[in-house]
Amino acid sequence: MGSKWGALLVSEALVKINANLLEISQWNYKLSNAGVGTLIRDAFVAQMEEEGKSLRAAKAALESALSSGTDLLVHREKCDQMNESYKTASLQVRKHVAHSFADYLLCTLGRGVPVKENVYRDQIILQRIPLLLPHEMYHFLYDDSGKLRVDRQELALYWHHAKVGWLDADHPGVGHNVIGLYGDDCRYNKSGEKLISITWNAVLEESTSLELSRFPICVLRCSLAIPDYTLKRIYSVIAWSLQALAAGVHPQVDFEGKPLPVIHAKNQGKPIAGGKAYVVEYRGDLKWQREAFGLKCHWGAAEICHVCNAVKGGAVLNRHSQGYITQGVLSVANGYPSLTCKAYNGRLMLIFLDRCCHTCLEDHPRDVELVNACVGIRALCGWFDMLERAGRYLDLNQRAGLYMVGRKFVATVERLALIALLQGHQRWKLQPKLHCFVHVNEEHAWWGFNQRFNHCYVDEDHIGLTKKLAQCVHRGPLMEFRILCRWLLRLGSWSPSDEG
Repeated sequence: MGSKWGALLVSEALVKINANLLEISQWNYKLSNAGVGTLIRDAFVAQMEEEGKSLRAAKAALESALSSGTDLLVHREKCDQMNESYKTASLQVRKHVAHSFADYLLCTLGRGVPVKENVYRDQIILQRIPLLLPHEMYHFLYDDSGKLRVDRQELALYWHHAKVGWLDADHPGVGHNVIGLYGDDCRYNKSGEKLISITWNAVLEESTSLELSRFPICVLRCSLAIPDYTLKRIYSVIAWSLQALAAGVHPQVDFEGKPLPVIHAKNQGKPIAGGKAYVVEYRGDLKWQREAFGLKCHWGAAEICHVCNAVKGGAVLNRHSQGYITQGVLSVANGYPSLTCKAYNGRLMLIFLDRCCHTCLEDHPRDVELVNACVGIRALCGWFDMLERAGRYLDLNQRAGLYMVGRKFVATVERLALIALLQGHQRWKLQPKLHCFVHVNEEHAWWGFNQRFNHCYVDEDHIGLTKKLAQCVHRGPLMEFRILCRWLLRLGSWSPSDEG
């Protein structure tokens, strides 16, 4: 029997077995969540585990037969029998579980949110957008599922450092768990259509599973979103959920003050597993921050920075100023060479350019522009190196070292811009991100918190996963629902104990 035919023959049976094994791993949590008593729950779980052993044995035999190419039909029939046996044995267990794993976590509270009827028409309709509420996902992750655990020692160290640095000692979140929020949009197909993705994460959890270190709250096609309406309603639901999380108790009414649906009402008034949690990080690029918070100070306004009083058109060497950044200045066609590398790839390219510049300097040791370029690029390489070597909390020497090296980089870039201006070259442009870098560098010196631990690299990895899931599902009214369901399948099969 050919290998292709053999693979087709057994694939259906293996898919069913894998689905059943995944379900078996979730029975304990499902029964517990449904309020089934401990004795009955333990008996059901033990019975399902026995069925799981038979399924695993049948699966191993079928895979072995597929490798050898013999007795495929015999082992295929055996797998079908084991699947039917499990289906029969699990009927009694299913009666005790009113709702599925996805039903419990997926929420469509309220009457829906205002969205466009479709891409080509501006008619507004109310559509029920699926959400993974932060307080319910948090409860699931820290409950019997064992996906996450609170490290009290690490938590105490975080709050000790925060009180010394940037927070008041009487902050209500002191001593409780900490989470972060992230938002961004991304293109998910060749037509350039975009998705909005909002996620949260446990700040002090450092999972080796990049795909499951960020937990989605919602995804939404940009083509459906109505400016100033759609996201505001979603934000109100998220804020309501986060307030419940800060209180540490499941809410008794929904975000509109109405009774909760039955599936969400069974936990009302009960403590949330893992305890209280407070949002301490809001992450996202400049575009997202501007749109999400309605910032009046941004790169397109006269006052460009929401943190300080920086304005456009100030002196080049003034720390709180940036030159005018126009569409033409940002264009390569207007004379400014530009090399754009995102995230970690940019750091690798930086090391390569450092080697190239120093090699060129050996041939042209008196070139002022090249000397300054070498100083600037070496300073930035050193800054990244110190950042990577340091832990979450910086001591005084690390604060001073990072600040001095960062200031050297900024001063060198400003000097290069002046040199280019004097020579009549369009080679070194000052961008708004340089101003952001100044603030990051200053916060290292002020607060002693390593900004490497709240960058967006992992968040962007999750955006990449969201794009893949979007490309795998059918479009239509249920597209967002299908994306979240596929992610929940990954979450259900994730076991932190398997990480290595």
